[in-house]
Amino acid sequence: IMLSPILMPVHYLVAAKDGSISLEKDSKSADFALRSQFVRFEEKASDALRFVAISAPGKAIGTVGDQLRLVPSRDATAYWRADCHLVPYKGKLKGFIICLTNRR
Repeated sequence: IMLSPILMPVHYLVAAKDGSISLEKDSKSADFALRSQFVRFEEKASDALRFVAISAPGKAIGTVGDQLRLVPSRDATAYWRADCHLVPYKGKLKGFIICLTNRR
């Protein structure tokens, strides 16, 4: 999946080689596509989600201090609680909003 703020639909969270995560406009390049892809893992027992980076095996979105960064995928800060809301548009389902809260 690609993670994008609802008010900035052509911007996505992107993982850099140094583990930092930034919000960047889609450049349509292969490198951008790789660094902006995450796999969503659902931990049903703990009602939590993890977003593991395609570009960095064994790393997931987590927090270090007050920043989003890639952390080991089983790190306590890599687990998120999701609250989803459907977004109708002209009577049809257009998409959804996911509000994430860090579980650490």
